[in-house]
Amino acid sequence: MKVMSVPIKMIEIPPRQIRRRASQEGIKTLADSIAEVGLLHPITVRPLKGDMYRLIAGERRFQACKLLGFEYIECIIADQTIDATRFQLVENEQRSELDPLERAVCIMQYLNETGLSKNALAEKIGIPRTTMLNWLLILEASERHQRAIVNNFQGGTSVLTLSHLAVAKRTARRLKKDQLQDQLLDLAEEQQLARSDLEKASRLLIENRKLTPMEAIRRVRPVEKFRQPRLQEQNPRLASEQASVISKINEALDEAGRYFHQLDQGPRIVLKEQERQVLTTKLREIEELALDLAAVLSSTRD
Repeated sequence: MKVMSVPIKMIEIPPRQIRRRASQEGIKTLADSIAEVGLLHPITVRPLKGDMYRLIAGERRFQACKLLGFEYIECIIADQTIDATRFQLVENEQRSELDPLERAVCIMQYLNETGLSKNALAEKIGIPRTTMLNWLLILEASERHQRAIVNNFQGGTSVLTLSHLAVAKRTARRLKKDQLQDQLLDLAEEQQLARSDLEKASRLLIENRKLTPMEAIRRVRPVEKFRQPRLQEQNPRLASEQASVISKINEALDEAGRYFHQLDQGPRIVLKEQERQVLTTKLREIEELALDLAAVLSSTRD
């Protein structure tokens, strides 16, 4: 492969591009970043007949540069023999540029086209087979739950993740009640349940099959927990402490957001296995705590 500057007008986007619906707001944010610091990572293209090129990976960067009015863009020129779909999947996954549904659709498309097994593809792109299976679960979810999981991935208001889906799917299969999957996901969304709480409720359903899903969830997350009196009405000192803590949380989130943005725009993150496990565990713990806090704040608002 080589890197060269290519006229943007000479690059075409294939109709089967993995990224089917790039967020215009996300592209505008990326364009602002590129305008400030430049394009840090070239897009990847393959040469066609004549002077044309076909985009393989980097559609968001390509669209952001077009938005900025760039006439040329730095490109990695891929060999004609490269497996474009596989390359695009791996490149986008490394840069977290695919939402869960886009990723699953791409994987299934690749499996259908190549005839590879899930094991073989997982090995090709360097992920555990269990991870591959979890990624594909979203294709079995209802459309509303697919939208909710994508919404969560994009930083929206939904709490649903692929982990919630995996728990609900496993529980429904264990109890041989297909409709239970949707019931659990609907309740998780309504009650703003973290995955750990949904897991606890699911265990209760398996252990006591006379329980309804709502009864199991209430045992895990009593309704009273979300109906506590406002601290301002209880104790002014506690209210002041709470305000201080919330202010610190806001500051920490702002700073973390800046760091996450820097990492997303930088080269691929390389960590030792132990470092990766520690960071992943901490991020998941923070996610669950944040979802719990969001549920409490939502229930105690004026």
